[in-house]
Amino acid sequence: MKQTLLDYGVKLSRIPLLCDNESAVKLDNNPHIDIRHHFIRDHVAKGDILLRNVGTKEQLADIFTKPQDESNFCTL
Repeated sequence: MKQTLLDYGVKLSRIPLLCDNESAVKLDNNPHIDIRHHFIRDHVAKGDILLRNVGTKEQLADIFTKPQDESNFCTL
């Protein structure tokens, strides 16, 4: 992902990954799950990815996957 962003002229030390699923974010932070089973957790631990929770109303990906009313579509 870093290389793709560099191709567009965007240089980031850590790639922000926004997730509206709080369980997924908590799973990443669970020390009882072996890191070798979690690609994202490995990259968070390395500092490549910054995992943050984003509310459903602010989830930009929804514009492509869910029907939106005009107001929310324009906001996104």
